[in-house]
Order: sequence, then C-alpha cells, then structure tokens
Amino acid sequence: MELSRRMFPREVVALEHEWGNWLVDQKQLDAAINHFIEAGQYVKAIEAAIQVCVRVCIRVFECGCKYACVSLCVGAYLCVCVLVCLATKRSIGAGLYASRRD
Repeated sequence: MELSRRMFPREVVALEHEWGNWLVDQKQLDAAINHFIEAGQYVKAIEAAIQVCVRVCIRVFECGCKYACVSLCVGAYLCVCVLVCLATKRSIGAGLYASRRD
C-alpha cells in the first residue's frame, strides 16, 4: 500500500477497499478493518469488527470461560462503539472540509 500511495495516490482509496474485500474473503477480518477505514468504508469496517468480536466470543465460550466471554463481549461492544464514533467523526470532518472548499 505504501508503494501505491507514492506511485498512484489517486487510486489508493480503491485499492484499500479492494484489499479489505480480499482480506475478508481470506477470513482475515481483523486485518481488513483498517483497510476499510482507510477507504472510507466505515460500515464494512464495523461489520468486520463485529464479526471478529463474535468469533472470539464463541471461541472463548466454547473453552468454558463463560465469565471471560461476558467481559470480552462487553469489551468488543465498546470497541465497535469507538469505531462508530471514529467513522462519524471522519464523515463529519470530510463534510466540513468539502463545504469549506466550495
């Protein structure tokens, strides 16, 4: 991605989105989250984060660690809330920037 930022800066957003989709296809959801955020695909980032959290909670629950699972799920919920806040801030910030340019 760094090479594409230097050589093809206009195509980086599309590449970030495509790379995020590829990572999802490869079941690497945690790695896809940041690429979706960089591409401005906040809903996809949040969906991937939720899927990661659910998978981790299921694994922990299956191990018999019910209390750890509850703690983990609460932490996962808070992480998703933070992602939503970040996505909202970026969207609002982008809108303010666009309106200033007009």
